[in-house]
Amino acid sequence: MKIVRVVVLTVMMFTVLSGCNFFNEQKAESKIHTYYQAVIDEEYAKAFEQVYLFNYDPDKKNNFNDGTELSKEEAKEFYIKKINRFKEQDYQLKDYEIEKAQYEDGHSFWHEVHIVAEQKGEQHEWSETIEMHEGKLLIGNSEDPLVNYRDGKMDLEL
Repeated sequence: MKIVRVVVLTVMMFTVLSGCNFFNEQKAESKIHTYYQAVIDEEYAKAFEQVYLFNYDPDKKNNFNDGTELSKEEAKEFYIKKINRFKEQDYQLKDYEIEKAQYEDGHSFWHEVHIVAEQKGEQHEWSETIEMHEGKLLIGNSEDPLVNYRDGKMDLEL
């Protein structure tokens, strides 16, 4: 019985000291794995379900907070059009690795992800950042020139 108390107390202390970020990181990593594996497996409807959708305005900072006025069906249709443009570029995501979580203020965090892609038979490696926003993935800074064809930005010129 004493051992059970020690274990419970240790788990509680770990949770309090970590600010519950451990669990949030695990949840984010699970979504990240689901997203990238869906893109690799060409299960684009599944990838769509993971990304945060927003109307893109290059002149407005943090415009992702406004989301999108598109219905889920309209957004999914637009996402599939984006993916089709992605595929027209003879581009395939081949692999990914979650490298680490970065913290800004001890609470807000994002993950750095290393991706391996192939375009027209040539292999490329890039890094990008992903954070959670309203329970979905927000793909931030990316070195991948075709990231706009697989992220949640709506209202892009295709």
